[in-house]
Amino acid sequence: MYQANKIVRALKEELYNSLQKEYEDILKSFKIPKEEASVFTAYSSSTSLAGMETWLNAFHERIYFQDILSELLSIAEEDQQEFYQDVMETLLSDFGREDFRFIHWERTKVDRESLQAVLQEFIQNCKEKLIHLNADLHLSSETRLPSTYRKSKKGAKKSGLDVSLTEKSLSQKKIEQLKQAENILENSYKEGYELYRILSDKLIAVQSEELVSYSHFDEPGISYLNLPDRDLIETIDDLMHENGHHHLNLILKKKKLFKKETKNEQIFYSPWRRELRSLYGIYHAAFTFSYASELFKHLSLYALEHAESELELERCVYRFAEERKMIAYSLEDILSEKGKTYLTKEGIKLAEKIREIYTAQEESFEKLKKYLRKTQYEKELKELDAVLKQMRKEYRLNQA
Repeated sequence: MYQANKIVRALKEELYNSLQKEYEDILKSFKIPKEEASVFTAYSSSTSLAGMETWLNAFHERIYFQDILSELLSIAEEDQQEFYQDVMETLLSDFGREDFRFIHWERTKVDRESLQAVLQEFIQNCKEKLIHLNADLHLSSETRLPSTYRKSKKGAKKSGLDVSLTEKSLSQKKIEQLKQAENILENSYKEGYELYRILSDKLIAVQSEELVSYSHFDEPGISYLNLPDRDLIETIDDLMHENGHHHLNLILKKKKLFKKETKNEQIFYSPWRRELRSLYGIYHAAFTFSYASELFKHLSLYALEHAESELELERCVYRFAEERKMIAYSLEDILSEKGKTYLTKEGIKLAEKIREIYTAQEESFEKLKKYLRKTQYEKELKELDAVLKQMRKEYRLNQA
């Protein structure tokens, strides 16, 4: 697709070696307690990139917060407000506005005792990650696919803090749906399935309000999927969507795609979110949803030949067409003169590869689009065309 599977495997192996070396370098400078070292070793032995990266991040963050705590204990009382503001700006820069540590700090009373308690809590959280093996991140063939799911009444993204979770058993119907999703993916799109098996190490089932699926930059290979609320086609889509994130994140850890920080410059219209986003945001979307366009091309062709597959042909073709329209819109921004100013040569090269894939789909699209004639999907695509036309007119200056 974007790179031969052999190259993707090599990128993953290179990341593993890099994380292992980082740990070995730590051992040269620090005396690591046995209980902490055993956790990293367990992750490393199971080749869990997510576990290794989480442990290393926790190690560095513990030192980070210990340094802040030492500074707090050394300042005068009249300097506490300035210290508080300085730390808040640092947390915002290093972790982001939605991170629970920034939110917790922002809500904390400004006095030495309260601030000290929060920093000690952050340090303890780091220690917990160092001494306790996270079963979600530890890999084994027996736990790659989930048999249970965690349910939350309130989404973590909305609260900004940890939420209470209830663990429940997945129904046999949902377990079979996930297996069927993998089987259809393998039979309809072999190259995509191979990428999925290389990059997606473990699936964790979750359920929460308005939640579809998600993954984390520092947990490579771990996909969180809302299996209880999703049907067969949506599950296949979710598998590949998160795989797209794993793929791009792996590339980002190896190559510099962006010349400068772009996350705060919300000037490009996103067809997927129907709002302005940064070039970084629409670049991520174009990459991951190009996974979807390829997936639905293959699912459409497969459904055309396998009526017994339970795949709704018109729905698959619609998603193929929809993603193509939105990708085309965003590629126009990404590869515009304005867009290219944010990108390195590697960033431009990868975007051009997405465009090549889009162009290569033309023959299949011409074959499939007739199945949408006189359907509700055809009407929805026309409405999307109108929205994109209006947005292009409104935000034309962003390409200047």
